[in-house]
Amino acid sequence: MRAKNWLSATSTWWQKGGDLPKVVLLLAAALGVRFVLASPFWGDPMYDTVLGNWILAHGHVPLRDHWSWTFPGARWIDQEWGWQAILGAASALGAYPFYAAGAVFVALLPFLIYLLARELGSAGGPSALLSFLATVLMSPFLNLRPQVFSYDALTVLLWLVARERNGKGGLYWVLPLTLLWAQVHGSFVLAPLFLALALVLIRPWKLGLVENRGFPAVRRLAVALGGASLAPLVNPNGFGLWSDVLSMSGSSTVHRYISEWGPPSLGNPAGELWWFIPVLGVVGVLLVAPQPRIDAYGLVLAAGCVWEAFASERMLPYALITVFGFLLGSLAWGETKRFTLSWLNALLALGLILAVYLLGPYPSPTLAGSVRTGGRYGMPKQAIGCVLARHLRRVAFPYDLAAYAMWAGIPTMIDTRADFFLREGLFLPFSQVEEGKKAPVPFFRRWRVGAVVWRQNTTVARELEAAGWRPACRPAGGMVVLTPS
Repeated sequence: MRAKNWLSATSTWWQKGGDLPKVVLLLAAALGVRFVLASPFWGDPMYDTVLGNWILAHGHVPLRDHWSWTFPGARWIDQEWGWQAILGAASALGAYPFYAAGAVFVALLPFLIYLLARELGSAGGPSALLSFLATVLMSPFLNLRPQVFSYDALTVLLWLVARERNGKGGLYWVLPLTLLWAQVHGSFVLAPLFLALALVLIRPWKLGLVENRGFPAVRRLAVALGGASLAPLVNPNGFGLWSDVLSMSGSSTVHRYISEWGPPSLGNPAGELWWFIPVLGVVGVLLVAPQPRIDAYGLVLAAGCVWEAFASERMLPYALITVFGFLLGSLAWGETKRFTLSWLNALLALGLILAVYLLGPYPSPTLAGSVRTGGRYGMPKQAIGCVLARHLRRVAFPYDLAAYAMWAGIPTMIDTRADFFLREGLFLPFSQVEEGKKAPVPFFRRWRVGAVVWRQNTTVARELEAAGWRPACRPAGGMVVLTPS
């Protein structure tokens, strides 16, 4: 019999707390929405909105490049067209519907984590508490990017597998889930990954510390795995989507030069989250001492979490969701209860939500007014204005600022479509120029660059000016627009 731990002994008041877990969940959802509203309309959402407007205007997904002057008409695989169409449609309605497009997926996340926890046998109190904690810890990643959809999709995937394990069926719903996921973000590969882990790890592990509480037959897992692997082929690019995602994920160049694709660093909130994940796992195992019993499904989740946590910084939110699933599946804190909400606690929750919103900023009524203008990723408005006023052509922007040029209708030398420019052979040399590992003057001359918009007092700007490039203007914000002599 499982040893009684201190958490299960003290969680009775949680289970008898009635609606308190639901109030906590609503507060978590409110916090998540606040994080989205506090995020600026910066490069990535701009890029997605530009492409979304193009998709809606032309009535189909772009299959070739229409935005760069370096490779116009070249074959390109758009991995996120579904998300872009959502943002494009929402942007036509104004800033608040635009932000709501991302906020709705963030607001759903704590409820989905809660449902996963309940399906895994956790009581209402701990489930709501962990859902709230997950939302807070993931705050650096909750913004207007397609990843917020994929966090929900992963949680639903784990929930479907847990329902199947409990004899409730529903495993084959992973097929339409993966099909939809593949139209929004390349992280759809997590679906076949987790099903493959389940197929390999669940059945053999019935000895020692691993406890098998029942799981679907191997045949059902195999069918679900096959379906989740084939469903993403139904997309505008067919097998090209799979190939593009795998090549991007396995590229050492991308992991080296794009910070969020690299390993977690302790110098930012994501690095702190990386340290929290293994600590949380260790503490969770200690809670059931002296006789810990790891559920077989928990073993699958633990294996997936280890891969996610070490893969790259951008995988940390997925690792956090997975490690919570591991803890909940292994510890099973209490019996499941019905999900109800009284009017009194609904009013209390509404009051808490209003209090949360009083603490945070709001998007301005127009998207143009909500553009971030300061910091590393600030929009160089005056520099862009200089380019447009002087009718400069073949302009090069830094990688992280190129989306702003796309927003202004300026063709780019390189932009945030790293997969496309990596395949065309421009991503690596351009990144080396940015890092000062490659001489900028011959590089830009080779590409016949007509103007360079760069940050002042950087190696690139100094070398160009030393080579005779003239400042067309020096706008505010620490930027300079240089043209060749």
